[in-house]
Amino acid sequence: MSSRRLSVPLSGSDYFALALDHDMRRSGLAGNVCRLVVDLDGHLDAARLREAIDASGMEPWFANAAYSRRLPFIKPCWRRRGRARRLRIAEHVTPPAPRPGQPEGSDLSLPGGDLAIPSYPLTCCFDLVHRSTGRTSLVLTWHHGMMDARGAELLLSHINTPAEPEQLAGLLFGAEPQRLHQQFREWFGVVGGLREARRSLMHVDEASHPPIASADGNGVSRVGARNRFRILPFTQAETARVGAHGDRVGASFRHSLFYLAATVRALEAVRAGRGAGPASYLVPVPQDRRRRGAAGPVFSNRVSFFFYRAEPADVASIEALVAALARQMTDQVRRGVPDSFAKAMDMFQRVPLAWYARILHGPSGGQFASLFFSDTGHWRGAGEASPAFLGMPVVDLTHLAPVSSPPGLGVVCSTFEGRLAVVLSWVEGVLGEDEIDLMARTLRAELLGGGADR
Repeated sequence: MSSRRLSVPLSGSDYFALALDHDMRRSGLAGNVCRLVVDLDGHLDAARLREAIDASGMEPWFANAAYSRRLPFIKPCWRRRGRARRLRIAEHVTPPAPRPGQPEGSDLSLPGGDLAIPSYPLTCCFDLVHRSTGRTSLVLTWHHGMMDARGAELLLSHINTPAEPEQLAGLLFGAEPQRLHQQFREWFGVVGGLREARRSLMHVDEASHPPIASADGNGVSRVGARNRFRILPFTQAETARVGAHGDRVGASFRHSLFYLAATVRALEAVRAGRGAGPASYLVPVPQDRRRRGAAGPVFSNRVSFFFYRAEPADVASIEALVAALARQMTDQVRRGVPDSFAKAMDMFQRVPLAWYARILHGPSGGQFASLFFSDTGHWRGAGEASPAFLGMPVVDLTHLAPVSSPPGLGVVCSTFEGRLAVVLSWVEGVLGEDEIDLMARTLRAELLGGGADR
């Protein structure tokens, strides 16, 4: 299997990410573009980064992949363009000052506010932001259709520590792609595949019946609105308190469910401030389907989803909500919902992208989630003994994920060197600054066990 091959199949979750991108662009948003910000204790220049990217062997695919469908209703693929391009690397010397009255570090400051938004053909790129402290912020920007958050971490890990040439294809792509005649044969198994996928689709249909709680009003135009981000950092001591409180409320070994429960209750505080009536929360949560500890695949999304529904009675207390989410997770694992939904996403690759984007809206008129939530877990490089990139210590790491409207709100949790960080992502106009302040205060209080003012 060669890393020089000219095409690889999309995964079902690649196509799912592209359908979300189609819907976002149709509604006037910038698209499904993600960032990973890695703060380095040192000065990294473009020449050194270019040298490392060249040595990794990863550039040909990440700089030249384009979406392609050879025949109608045949699964699409990523195809390498004939004319080789380079990954763009840009350097920025002076970041902008915080806005007047805005606390340092509470919002992400990046040059121009619109760093490196790739346009079609799909690609990814790098920015180096040199700080006055002597540190450098490495910003990887990529289209979500190409890879997920874990893939982005793995990409940086393999740029940092290149793989042997004979291992490169396996790390990039995983399994050998199907030939066209194999895809035609696969059509004979479509009925069985639909039967298998039906289990998760029925679960999603049951979980998504109205009313669905949301901060975003249906039918409100968001044309030209930008994604905003607020970072909530926790110290190591605070993170330990969060973990202890999660254990007390019944989330031992399931702290992601505790983070989700705290997030739902924080959004409920915002809705209560608006005088909104009772409604249920529907939250899809991604599940990484790579083998635990695996160093690949890097290219392509490798996720499925759990689908959680929290009724008004569940949201009344953090303990009740954690218990309800834990029951649902156990039930969905037992029923094979994530596996079934992975098969459903794979089946939907044969549907034209515009149709698929409409299908995702489901029976709830476009309100298919109350918010987006993910927990990227602890930073896991490709075997590094300590967090470093090209010889420089990694000081911090932040994932920035876009959201569609609706739901107009997303939350990403991650842990680095024993420090929890929560990133709020919202579409301008969905929440006001006072509501974001309220949500941030409430979320911290829920996580710390009342240790912060509401």
